[in-house]
Amino acid sequence: MQAEREAKAQADAARKLEAENAAAAKMKVDLETYRSGVSKSDLAHGKCQRAAMDLAQWGATRDWAGNYKWLIKGKEITILGRDVQMKNGFNAERYVSYSCKYNIDTEETNVISID
Repeated sequence: MQAEREAKAQADAARKLEAENAAAAKMKVDLETYRSGVSKSDLAHGKCQRAAMDLAQWGATRDWAGNYKWLIKGKEITILGRDVQMKNGFNAERYVSYSCKYNIDTEETNVISID
């Protein structure tokens, strides 16, 4: 019974490693960089979401459920989000798409675009 559990755990770990290697290869980064991006992607999303909201002229709200994608290149995580609502001059809200770069080392954000 113990041997079966250990074998299953090893098989699960091998599958996880294979999936991580495939995702890292898709992003064209090494495994360590990919894992760093995974561990920082939620932080990067929150900071980028806040930075996008700060650019709103008449106010903005965020969606409680994050709707974003991320990718990593070097030490920079790019966030592509659609979970911020911005108000216009008539107080009507609409979701906007934003892209933002987050530097892993300096933890600085740079909003690239809001549509």
